[in-house]
Amino acid sequence: MQLAALIVVILFAFWIGGAGAYALARPEKARAAIGRFASSHRVNLIEQALRGLAGAALVVRAPEAITPAVFHWAGWIIVVTAVLLAILPLRWHAGYAQWWSRNLPLSLLKVGGVFALALAGVLARAALG
Repeated sequence: MQLAALIVVILFAFWIGGAGAYALARPEKARAAIGRFASSHRVNLIEQALRGLAGAALVVRAPEAITPAVFHWAGWIIVVTAVLLAILPLRWHAGYAQWWSRNLPLSLLKVGGVFALALAGVLARAALG
């Protein structure tokens, strides 16, 4: 179970890093992509299932991580928010995503990209224990 959790957490870190790199390389396209989150019930459920899986992997991996308490609580927060976003009316979640895709300053998106790259590295390293 630990190996499976480690693999999922590493894949999660790669996804975060990839999103960060995309935000830095193509900020306009990254901002537009934000508006497509929760674009349909199917997309929303897939997003939340993957989010929940990543959160559960953090919880499972917590005992072996460098920062067990951080993994434990972050994992549970991710799982709970995934469930909430899955049951929230889709128009609320989609509307929120579309609002950000219109209003997020590109400079802030680029700062977020740098943060995401750093977080991906820290997450992967911490998961290895």
